[in-house]
Amino acid sequence: MMKNNFDMTKDDFEEDELLLDTPTIDELNTTDSNTKPTLISDYVDVASLDDDEFDRLLNEFVQDDDTNELSFSDDDVLDERQQFELEKQLIMEKLRIEREELECEKRKFARYKSEWESLKKLSEESFQAEKEEYEKQRKLDKEKMYLETQEIVNSCANFREFLDNYNKIRDVSE
Repeated sequence: MMKNNFDMTKDDFEEDELLLDTPTIDELNTTDSNTKPTLISDYVDVASLDDDEFDRLLNEFVQDDDTNELSFSDDDVLDERQQFELEKQLIMEKLRIEREELECEKRKFARYKSEWESLKKLSEESFQAEKEEYEKQRKLDKEKMYLETQEIVNSCANFREFLDNYNKIRDVSE
């Protein structure tokens, strides 16, 4: 496998001064009026020029040809204005639609929020009612158990009394 190394040094360009140096204004003066550079800053360091040199150089680069001037007819301007107005209306309509969609979403969110709050309140009330019902039932169950226990204790006491009376009667009869 071969490696392609492209190595350039300053020696390769010594004959070609244009690649390394910025030309001066005098070097840019050409006698051929048909060939003009496209950008001044491509050829001259504009920051180093004084105002008179810059104006002279600018006049050389810019010609007052009618071919370079842009001409618009009234129809073109009207068409452009109409197109601009149509685009403006389209954008305004899009903004209006987006605003309406946001308002709908806002109302929808408010509706969902109120539903959620009412369900939350209903749930809390339901929970509280269920809790109260549970506590009431628990209290009733405790009372029932207490009464049943009292009844059993009374029954045991009555049975013991009956048994004691029976034993007394049996002892006497014997």
